[in-house]
Amino acid sequence: MARLDTIQDYVQKTTEAIASVLDMNVIICDDTLAIIGDSDSRWVVDGVTSLHSGSILARVMRTNNCIILYSKSDNPACRECVNLDKCQVEAMIGVPIEYEDKVVGGIGILAENMESRQRLQQKQEYYLSFITHMSELLKSKLSEKEQNFKLLLLQEQLAAILNSVDSGIIAVDEQGFLVHCNDEAGEILGIQGRQLEALNIQELINEDYMISFLEYGPAFRNKELVLHGAHKQTHAIISGKKIMVNAANCGAILFLKRLSDVYDEVAAVHLPDREGFGAIIGKSDTIQKVVEQATRIAEGFSTILIQGESGTGKEVFAKAIHAAGKTCKGSFIAINCAAIPESLLESELFGYEEGAFSGAVKGGRIGRFQQANGGTLFLDEIGEMPLLLQTKLLRVLQDRSIIRLGGNKPITIDVRVIAATNRDIDSMVKASEFREDLYYRLNVIPLHIPPLRERPEDIPILLDHFLAEALRRMDRKIGGFSAESLDILSRYQWKGNVRELANVVEYCATMTRNYFITTNDLPPKIVNDLLQKDPDESAHGQLGIERLENLEKGHIMNAIKLYGDTLNGKTLAANALGISLATLYRKLKQYSIT
Repeated sequence: MARLDTIQDYVQKTTEAIASVLDMNVIICDDTLAIIGDSDSRWVVDGVTSLHSGSILARVMRTNNCIILYSKSDNPACRECVNLDKCQVEAMIGVPIEYEDKVVGGIGILAENMESRQRLQQKQEYYLSFITHMSELLKSKLSEKEQNFKLLLLQEQLAAILNSVDSGIIAVDEQGFLVHCNDEAGEILGIQGRQLEALNIQELINEDYMISFLEYGPAFRNKELVLHGAHKQTHAIISGKKIMVNAANCGAILFLKRLSDVYDEVAAVHLPDREGFGAIIGKSDTIQKVVEQATRIAEGFSTILIQGESGTGKEVFAKAIHAAGKTCKGSFIAINCAAIPESLLESELFGYEEGAFSGAVKGGRIGRFQQANGGTLFLDEIGEMPLLLQTKLLRVLQDRSIIRLGGNKPITIDVRVIAATNRDIDSMVKASEFREDLYYRLNVIPLHIPPLRERPEDIPILLDHFLAEALRRMDRKIGGFSAESLDILSRYQWKGNVRELANVVEYCATMTRNYFITTNDLPPKIVNDLLQKDPDESAHGQLGIERLENLEKGHIMNAIKLYGDTLNGKTLAANALGISLATLYRKLKQYSIT
């Protein structure tokens, strides 16, 4: 509930204003009868800080009615008042102060001599109208105070909400200058602590679509961009929506999110345990074409043969096809044909009956085909399957039934089979190492997964993704990869593909003691491999030698940090570096220093 004591200074000034206009003393009290306005401070001087509950003004507030007292000697309430001996009031007018249907105080005009008493009686209608109007002013001020408090509270609540979301949110005016950004946006853009009003979004995101959006609109969604920071690149997506008031352009709201976070959320929301196509990290045309093909494949029930080098993510694709396909409600069962001895592989696949062999479990055991019934069976490293077992697998695929080891009863199964291999099956067929009829039965729908070297533009995205995963497991905070280390990793051939990359990221995250992963933190094998291909390459991470251009870039960044990025600061920085201002600007552009 609103209280008059929250605007006590204004109440006192109002009291003095009424007294000045009417030439009478005035008091104002709140709903607790505390005196918060006294035109000549006499009550306070006399030690009276609140009114008696039987006083006239108390009755005004209790009844919510105006009361005119012509003489205190004629009023029983006055004769019973505990302050009667101190009271000099001969007559008075009392008016309640009402706010939102509740009495929050009262105003009293006090006639303290016969002349003022006579004047009050003669002009009582004028006085009553005047102080009723003043009561309305106090009510308006109280409303303004409460609205300001509600607005401040709303601002704090909105700020808390904006800072609690994991997306960057930026508000800009009609010219693109920043009005507000939440903590996440400040971190992604690297502008924490900087004066927002001096920043234009086009300086931070220099893209053609941003210029046209600010000038003409319309809204856009999920544009991918690369933010070049001082030490690393950040891959992100951005959306924008104009703010229009009465058809007038009043600015825009931009939503910014790290691309690696988007992948994580898609996988977490739609496909638990990072299953589904959300688990396939990459934006290159090469991988997107494969994803598009796999998405169409998922709609059918045909047998699939996935081929690709080791570490390319064949099982990830198999899981994605399962999760997006008609068998998604069933189990996804995987078996590595190269990891199980030939003597055990048949029983693992088809199961066995009780007494089928020495040591068989009582009651028998179902195999992987039955475990996957109604779902998907993933046969990894199918090229390592023995020829004898290939014959039995062919029969299962043709008849859609299995016979357990040691049994003679066919068991019908409803399983989608996805096989995978990193070997050249065509060559194995020609060498009689793999059954041709089984190859054709498996290769109903082929799917080739490209090696990482054929999609180098995905390397920075994968590095960010696996670094975020490693840091979550380690409960550490690292800013990312330095520009030099990112350059080396982007040029590395990655013979082990995505699996090797994930292992390298975990190694770097474990070994580094810096906020950014530098060339010194990379596995020596990677740097040595690069040096063998190019002996003159200057990225000698294992020796701690950095490029001269990196040293120059570092000096320029330190100078800008010291003197500031204003025109005057850049002039001082150029002088300190011993170069002209024009040269400094050229270097800033060359090194993408913002």
